[in-house]
Amino acid sequence: MSKGTQPKRVSTSEFESFLSCETTSGRLQILNDWKSSKKGLDDNLVRALMTVPVSRPEIIAALEICATEHKADFELWVMNHLLAWEQNVAAVAIRAWARVTDKILWHRLIPVAMMPGLPQRVRYTILDIAPSTHGYELTLATLESNEWEDLSPAFHALMFERALEYDLKNQKLDKIAWNLLNDNKMSPHPENKALLPAIAWLTRHQENALEKWVDEAGSPVWIEMIRSCLHRHASRQAQMSRLAKACAKDKISIGDLQGKLPAVWSRYESDPNALMGLIRLDSPQPEWISGFNRDQVRESLKNLTPDSLWTGALILALPFSKDVKAGLSTDLSRSYDSEKFPKLAEARATARDRKLALTNDQVRVATDFIDNPGQRGDSTPTTHNISAFYQTITGNKSPPSSGTIWDKIALAWLNPENCDLNQLSAEARKYKGVVTLTHIKSLGRFQGRDEAVLKLLDYIRSDEETELRAVVRALGEINSQRSLLELISMLTRPNATIPVQQDIVAILNGKDLKALQKELRSAVHDLVLPVNTDHPVYQIKDELTAMLAPGADSGKIEPSRMGQGGVVNVDDTNLDKELGSMIPHFRDLSSEVKRALRTALFFHKTVEKSAHINEIDLSPLIDMQYKAMELLYREFFEDVVSQSLQKGSIQRKLDVIGYARPIVRQMDEFEAYIASLPVVREIPFFSKFKLRKMLRAICQFEPGRRFTLDGLKAFGLYFLIFGRQSCKYSLNDSFQSGAKNDAELAELCRELHVFQDFRNRAAHEGFHPDASNDVMGIWRTTAVVVQWAFKIKNAQKINTTAMVNGKAVS
Repeated sequence: MSKGTQPKRVSTSEFESFLSCETTSGRLQILNDWKSSKKGLDDNLVRALMTVPVSRPEIIAALEICATEHKADFELWVMNHLLAWEQNVAAVAIRAWARVTDKILWHRLIPVAMMPGLPQRVRYTILDIAPSTHGYELTLATLESNEWEDLSPAFHALMFERALEYDLKNQKLDKIAWNLLNDNKMSPHPENKALLPAIAWLTRHQENALEKWVDEAGSPVWIEMIRSCLHRHASRQAQMSRLAKACAKDKISIGDLQGKLPAVWSRYESDPNALMGLIRLDSPQPEWISGFNRDQVRESLKNLTPDSLWTGALILALPFSKDVKAGLSTDLSRSYDSEKFPKLAEARATARDRKLALTNDQVRVATDFIDNPGQRGDSTPTTHNISAFYQTITGNKSPPSSGTIWDKIALAWLNPENCDLNQLSAEARKYKGVVTLTHIKSLGRFQGRDEAVLKLLDYIRSDEETELRAVVRALGEINSQRSLLELISMLTRPNATIPVQQDIVAILNGKDLKALQKELRSAVHDLVLPVNTDHPVYQIKDELTAMLAPGADSGKIEPSRMGQGGVVNVDDTNLDKELGSMIPHFRDLSSEVKRALRTALFFHKTVEKSAHINEIDLSPLIDMQYKAMELLYREFFEDVVSQSLQKGSIQRKLDVIGYARPIVRQMDEFEAYIASLPVVREIPFFSKFKLRKMLRAICQFEPGRRFTLDGLKAFGLYFLIFGRQSCKYSLNDSFQSGAKNDAELAELCRELHVFQDFRNRAAHEGFHPDASNDVMGIWRTTAVVVQWAFKIKNAQKINTTAMVNGKAVS
């Protein structure tokens, strides 16, 4: 894209599709497609996306295609927020600034470049984009900063190149260059990226010392290259003479100069005629003046006519000073007019003297540095509801009244005390994608209110990492005991990725956890530790352990005596070991599920050793196992089921059968068909009533609400109805179950039915001690139910991956 041309803008409909996309991967794909099509995204929309928040990769991708018609406004925004952003975001924002603005506020990068502790990515980016702005000053500021000598070889390579380009000297670079050569003196295959630029640097500044070093070096492979470099450098005056002759012609073309320019590090002994000849060319090539003596560049500037296309390039390659004449015909030249822009002139003078800090720069509005910066109006084609939302919450626009979902979230954001949270959440649940993320973030504004925590629970089982991280941050902002408890519980949930866990730890680290020590201790114990001790989970566990109160016990249950039955060893380690041998995937279960299973096993072992075994009802043992399985299935599948109903396709299929209207005869026929299926017809007490209740509830489901299956039977029925491979009512393949065939799926339905029926009878009638011989059979059933949960979960994951790879993302 040529300079000055504007990219084609993303249309409103295209942006709506992006906002409604439910997955991070899907939105990233859309952004990358826009980038490939060279489409620009208005900066106001990019700012709004950074507030929402979408994921960091999405923010970076959006900044990469950022475009604006309000350059001054965008400059101020980038410079005012630069230091608040994570280094990868800050780096791409600097590149966007260099790409789409006039770069009038370049002086603000000087104090940034000199900051101690500045992340390498930001420091490297400033140095990398330096030639597109006041390269000399930014390079010099970076050289004058501290700590850069300890950075990577890639940074050192760029530093060598920039210092050569602007004819700068530096003792730190001398030292780094010699260290590189000496460290690789005997190496036939040196890999350091900075080695070649270091050779160029020493060729320019210490030619004689380098020649002596080469004579004493060991490895001949790359030393020959140094000799070649020195040989070419020795002929620099002859090369400069040939260039001056070529430039003496009345008409010079670029072709006349091919092969005649000395290497960058050999141009400092330049011929003024050669320099002036280069500048006479109609097509400026700023890199051609790289390495020339700065005094000669300054003298050439005095001889230029005001409309010279080279003026800007020459100014940017010189030390900034007050004697650079004003009125030159470049966008940059206006900023030198101290009468028109006195605040900018003062800021730049302060920056030149290395006294500028971003906080004391008096340039606050666009009119401080540019004429007619323009206003953002509602009539511009890039205006969008999310843009209005951003303008509202940042105070640049009055509270909205149009009644869109964005307006409602904005009002809640600004005034949570007067918000009807039930009404807002019901409305927000009708939307997906970025609206959901924005709503989640707005819930964090309801500080101390547990009703907001309850609304966040609608999203707590999501498999979308971006959504989960938004939930985590919102819970942290609410900062109630209930929200902190939910954060601790999330640590060991199956959908908690490493970044989610790291976010939780960072939030908990600043909270009062005195009342939550037991829960925290349980979470620490239940973290699944991989074999690799360098894994981030170990650091997460260490940080959580440091939050435990001093002197707190480890959570170990001391062995206890039960009557005459002897000692029962029931500490948590032994319980987990035994449960792990009985139940595959036990170590991968969440804390809530593990606690229920531990309680069941603790009760089981205690009763086994009791002298009064024949007098104890065993129903609590069954109840806790059932509770654990119901928790597991809710964690794994409740959100999946709820999401599947939001699209309405399942409801439409059921409506055809007759469940929506309802049509009793058709419902009876369908239920009879299901009840007559192989294996299903053998299930004791198979309930057509429960089947009808569930299917009717699905048909009556309204988008925006949350759908919950009532118990393991309901989960089994859902899998059976919608996970079958064949169904004469066309309900098959609506849910990926991972079953080999329909008979195997029916077996799962039977297991879940029998398990819940057994538990219900035990809860209402008791579990007689005589039945203790069947307890191990119940544990085996529990193990089967757990294995099925992971099997179905894996099938869902494979299906999701296939959909994303096939670009069939919603």
